[in-house]
Amino acid sequence: MLLATYARLSPLALGASLGLCSALLLFGLTAVLVIKGGIVVGPHLGLLSQFFPGYTVSWQGAIVGMVYGFSVGALGGAVFANLVNLSHRAEVRGGLRAARSREISDGL
Repeated sequence: MLLATYARLSPLALGASLGLCSALLLFGLTAVLVIKGGIVVGPHLGLLSQFFPGYTVSWQGAIVGMVYGFSVGALGGAVFANLVNLSHRAEVRGGLRAARSREISDGL
């Protein structure tokens, strides 16, 4: 019953979906700023170049940002799914241990 309660998350599926969402978001934000234009284009978003070498607020930077966004999102999603699965596994094992302990103490 405990195993059915905690569904296992797929690190591949969660990583791919978060990676795709992150990639599209970063591309979209960059594209909006490039289309908007101006004298100084996206100074705050441009700070991502501190973390993502090669990223700029330009069309080329939008493509580079997509790659970085997918990579970071996929890695983060996979790590999160694995941590959730690990905590659920520990919870189930703890519950089973407690149930066995109760059976032994009750004399069954």
